[in-house]
Amino acid sequence: MPCAVKTIKKIDLAKAEVYEELNKNELEILEAIQHPNVTRVFELMEDSKNYYIVMELITGGNLLEKIGSLEKFTESQAAHVIKQLLLALNFMH
Repeated sequence: MPCAVKTIKKIDLAKAEVYEELNKNELEILEAIQHPNVTRVFELMEDSKNYYIVMELITGGNLLEKIGSLEKFTESQAAHVIKQLLLALNFMH
């Protein structure tokens, strides 16, 4: 299965200790859950300099690019996107 690996530099998080703790908590939660509207995190790894997040590969660009490429973004399309976001938010809550 194709995956993406995101690298986060520890030095960037070390600027404020709270960032490192929040990042770890968020990633551990994402690793434990499954929902069709939340990107899957398969594994978390680290070395002395970086955190590595092995996650589901999502192709097609980001939402802003997708909307920007449309000739018209209809109310129906917007409702569909908002529904997906709210389903994910409700699940995470």
